[in-house]
Amino acid sequence: TEWSTGSFNHPHRIVIDLGSSCLVTGFQYLPRPGNAGVGGRIKEYRAYVGDKLIEVTSSADRLLKRALPDRCYLMAYSTGTGGSGLKLAYSLNGYRWDVFNGGGNVLKSALGDRMMRDPFLTLSSNGVFHLVWSAGGNANCIGYASSRDLMHWSTQRELPVMTSQPSTLNCSTPRIFRDDRNDEYLITWSSMLTNREGGINVTNHNRIFCARTRGFETFTNFSLFYDPGVGATYAALVAESNRYCIFFTDEANRVRMAAGDSLAGPFGPPSPPIAPDFAWGPMP
Repeated sequence: TEWSTGSFNHPHRIVIDLGSSCLVTGFQYLPRPGNAGVGGRIKEYRAYVGDKLIEVTSSADRLLKRALPDRCYLMAYSTGTGGSGLKLAYSLNGYRWDVFNGGGNVLKSALGDRMMRDPFLTLSSNGVFHLVWSAGGNANCIGYASSRDLMHWSTQRELPVMTSQPSTLNCSTPRIFRDDRNDEYLITWSSMLTNREGGINVTNHNRIFCARTRGFETFTNFSLFYDPGVGATYAALVAESNRYCIFFTDEANRVRMAAGDSLAGPFGPPSPPIAPDFAWGPMP
């Protein structure tokens, strides 16, 4: 790429058409010779091999095809206080990640305080992406939208998960777990309550609550899902063999884990911190 007379944003791409399918066993790159200040050295790189790296598509789909491989890990996130909206990143191996759409947003919140905090995305068996997020700092609901292509989204809705509990201070860090055994979804979030109502004991920390749904139209009443006694947000559920593991962030911003034999609980006491340093926001 030209560099001496201008500065061009990354990423830079080069596609080599070999003319036919063949076996590629390695790749070598020779940087431009010279001192460290000379251009021509690659800071970071990705190498992709495939028969259809370039496809002719509509303008609406071209960005998606160019940015996302056919099979990859996909992560939803936001930056700052969430005003920038939904951002996406993808990875081929789960360790190294690239931003989608140049780091720009693909959806902005129209709900609550117009912030999109802690977005979480999951893919259903029928090819629909379901998205939830924190709809406001002191809201008793969470935001929801769906999409088939990550570019065109349904009308945004507020899911009234805690509207029947007036003492709710917040509904934050929502997550979706797909319960294949019961063909439904478990939505979890963290809330703090101010007093005793509805038979739920009051604590001075966030606890994890949940509701169930099959099609994101109707939902069961909320219930307390897990209270480790040390505060809990970002509840990431993983099904492992004949048990379920829940990873969460405690009040000291440390990731911990608890396990149970049933998705309905009970879950055991929390483990010691998985990482001793500041860590939060685990994702399944």
